[in-house]
Amino acid sequence: MPVYAMKVVAKAAHEKTDKLFIYTFESPQHGQRTIVANLENSYEVGDIAGVAVEGTVLPGLVIQPRKVFGVHSDGMA
Repeated sequence: MPVYAMKVVAKAAHEKTDKLFIYTFESPQHGQRTIVANLENSYEVGDIAGVAVEGTVLPGLVIQPRKVFGVHSDGMA
């Protein structure tokens, strides 16, 4: 699976750490995805970002859903 362009529709600070945000990304093909991401790749609502969804193979990594500090994350931005 490739990386998809998805729009940021919501952004919130993670309650357990000041280094992460909880994003909601959306696209017509993939619906909404909740993704926990770090500050180095900070996006704002309305931005378009590359999102790797479950099953995407990146160098040395296969994207799988996981919990990050207790929050479910559906991919990688």
